[in-house]
Amino acid sequence: MNKVPSKNSGFSLLEILISLVIMSVGMMGLAGLKMIAINGGNEAHFRHEASLLMMDLADSMRANLDAVDNGDYLNTNAVALTPIPKICEGTTSCSSTELATYDKYRVALRLSQAVVGSTLTIQCPAGDCSTAGSASGFRQEHTIKITWKVKKDKSEDRSIADVNNDNDNHIRSVELKVTP
Repeated sequence: MNKVPSKNSGFSLLEILISLVIMSVGMMGLAGLKMIAINGGNEAHFRHEASLLMMDLADSMRANLDAVDNGDYLNTNAVALTPIPKICEGTTSCSSTELATYDKYRVALRLSQAVVGSTLTIQCPAGDCSTAGSASGFRQEHTIKITWKVKKDKSEDRSIADVNNDNDNHIRSVELKVTP
């Protein structure tokens, strides 16, 4: 017995090509979503690291109240990584001022390793963090701030002048207000 082949016996080349195009567009969309998820994960990681380091510095300030009272933790510009201060760990004897300088350096160094291109600043409302600069004689609120730059996405509005300058970046920051 001979079978007569039917017209609908399989897929045509055109149907296969159309399905491949549809699948490739879907895969490109998934790849884009993956990039957005990676960038979001990096942003969350940077914020987490910055928050931990700010809390570490706040704890160090609470442990060194003499330096807080003297205003030694004030640093309105970015904390410098050079020159390397006296290391105040272990059996080394340090003054409260040396310990404050080392605390700022230690946190800024860890920050530079965790969040590339970041800056650490410590400010007080009146610009003087000492208890002598306070009208009430009480310890003032310190603002610990960490900022870093994140490159703009290619899809965001930017001009030719923006490329390779500060306009090509988003400035991100995290602040912690603490009264030691």
